[in-house]
Amino acid sequence: MKLSGMLWSVIVMFALIFSASTVPAETELVGCDLSGACFRYMNLSSANLTFGIFRSTDFESANLSQSDFYSAVLARSNFKKANLQRAKLTFADLSDCNFEGADLRDADLTGAWVQGTNFRDANLEGAKTKGLIMMGVTCPDGSFSDDHNHSCEGHYQK
Repeated sequence: MKLSGMLWSVIVMFALIFSASTVPAETELVGCDLSGACFRYMNLSSANLTFGIFRSTDFESANLSQSDFYSAVLARSNFKKANLQRAKLTFADLSDCNFEGADLRDADLTGAWVQGTNFRDANLEGAKTKGLIMMGVTCPDGSFSDDHNHSCEGHYQK
């Protein structure tokens, strides 16, 4: 019996919610739609979340270090105080996301969509952000990208 994509997503979501807060290393949730799920404080380090749909998902204080969100839809998600060190957020939709206080050191945001995103107090040291067009973004120092030619370059320090 082959499970449909939607049914598989629901099964994975319930398994994650009712399991321990640590997910097995190298977890693969490729293409899953887990919009609205709660991953607070969970360890999803090195998870493969490429092409996933995680609209309005709560990742507050989660360990997402080295996770791969290539081309994922993360719009309106909460990453407050999450660990995203060396995470791949390339070509991801990060519009209206909250990264307040998140650790994005050495993360790759190449080609990401960052309209209305909040990076207040986030650590973007070594992150690949050059060339991003930031519309309505709150920079780590609390200033606004629209006041800096749609960029936070030079405004990554608190």
